[in-house]
Amino acid sequence: MAEDIENLEKKIEEAKTVKPAQADDSREMADRSTGMRAGSEFMAYIFSGGFVGWLLGTWLGNMPLWLILMMFLGFGMGVWRAYQTMK
Repeated sequence: MAEDIENLEKKIEEAKTVKPAQADDSREMADRSTGMRAGSEFMAYIFSGGFVGWLLGTWLGNMPLWLILMMFLGFGMGVWRAYQTMK
C-alpha cells in the first residue's frame, strides 16, 4: 500500500511538470490565435468600411466615390490594427 502511494505521488509530480514539447505546442497555439484574431479584425475593418461607404454613397448619390474611399480607409485601419495586435 505504501508503494502504491509513493508511485502515485511520483506520477502526480511527473504530470504536473510541463514538458518542453508541451510548452512549444501551447506557444504555437497562442501564436495561431493571435494571427487569426489579427486576420479577422483586418477583414472586419475592410468590410465595415465598404458597408459605410455603400451607405454614404447611396445616401449622397455618388456611390463609387464613397465606396472606394471608405474601403481604402478600412484597409488602412485594418493594417494599423493588425500591426497593433501582432506587436
